[in-house]
Amino acid sequence: MDPTTELTTTPNPIHNKSVDAYRDALAWDRVILRNDLRLYIREAWHVIEPSTVYLNNWHIDLIAEHLEAVTLGQIKRLLINMLGTST
Repeated sequence: MDPTTELTTTPNPIHNKSVDAYRDALAWDRVILRNDLRLYIREAWHVIEPSTVYLNNWHIDLIAEHLEAVTLGQIKRLLINMLGTST
């Protein structure tokens, strides 16, 4: 048997552990980000606005908190106004 094919077909336990650790971390991120809009905004910002640096501020946290309350049914009606100069 050719030794080069043995290396490519033999499972590597170290590689499997790192793949499992990556999958676990990815699953953990999904759970956390699915349940916290503020963290989701921070983590997704580079995808939504790649040329703009994300600057965390109280108003983003407040809007996210209110949107989560709407999702949970704690707030029935919500109106968010933004100034035209905020863009």
